[in-house]
Amino acid sequence: MKLILVFIFYFFCYTGFSQTQSDSLIQEVSRRSANRMKDSLKLNPAQGNELYKANLLINKRKLEARQLYGADRQIIGRKIQEAESMRDSLYSRILTPEVFNRYKLKKGELLVQGN
Repeated sequence: MKLILVFIFYFFCYTGFSQTQSDSLIQEVSRRSANRMKDSLKLNPAQGNELYKANLLINKRKLEARQLYGADRQIIGRKIQEAESMRDSLYSRILTPEVFNRYKLKKGELLVQGN
């Protein structure tokens, strides 16, 4: 009985630690992305903070898809696309129309360079 309790304790400690690592990584990726955009688009701190929150939401949804549908790559791909499709809608609410257009141009340039 003690062995089972010890196993359960370690399992919950490990999964809690793993979740903490995932959260930290998502926060860091979201922060770096927001900071790059803030610098390249010359945004104010409030806009940078809002971009961080938007990126955090998107990245959390992508992680959830990977955790929930880890074995089914098609579903994961579809869920990640759904999360990514939110990006422009969220950004358009944060950025001014002029800055949003600059973002779209830069995004298009990056997509062309990537191919």
